[in-house]
Amino acid sequence: MDIRVLRMKGVLPVSGFFMLTRVPPVVAITGNGFGDVKEVFVNGVEMKSFHVQDDRLILVGLPSHMTRPATSVRVTTDKLPAVQVSPDHTVVPVRSRLSFSLGTRLEGSSGIDRLVQLFVKVLTTTPGRDIRNPDLGGGVQTFVGAPVSSDRKEITRSLAVAVGRTTDQVVDMQAKSKVPIPSSERLLSAVLLGSSFSVETTVLSAVISLSSFDREQAVASMAL
Repeated sequence: MDIRVLRMKGVLPVSGFFMLTRVPPVVAITGNGFGDVKEVFVNGVEMKSFHVQDDRLILVGLPSHMTRPATSVRVTTDKLPAVQVSPDHTVVPVRSRLSFSLGTRLEGSSGIDRLVQLFVKVLTTTPGRDIRNPDLGGGVQTFVGAPVSSDRKEITRSLAVAVGRTTDQVVDMQAKSKVPIPSSERLLSAVLLGSSFSVETTVLSAVISLSSFDREQAVASMAL
């Protein structure tokens, strides 16, 4: 099984940017909706020092080692626009601007990364395999090598049911947990954005969007 996880962030509209002062080096960024700023990038580098002056202005302190003039800026937010999904679970083109990034941390996972791990673990668990909770599991592993009819929609429908069952199980499991779970690791919703099955290679692919209680979102791309 191959799993890839993407983090999604909204990209806020920038109308312009200019060098406000050279000593110290400060760049002013103008735009709209800056009240929910999460990250600011200048020339592709994340800036550690910035101040949101108001909804339309951000002041960014450039690090001393950055000697090149500012040629590009990007402002992101965790507050995402709605993602449209078609009834047959095929991906509808996203019209809003989004920024995607791969997780690179090697230490113990937390936040949305930990939530994705839990969801995928339950989704791929076969019911009856967990002696402490025999009903637990989305059961998608049973799809591997199983006979499939010429109607590909049958297996994609089964996948949609498995994602729904896994969502209910994770929500119920976390609600009954005796250990406090951070809002960043609690499942708010899971949506099957897209799925496909290849008769030639017998590979079932799925794209699942997960949202946590603190509104952070990640997309897991799976191939079984």
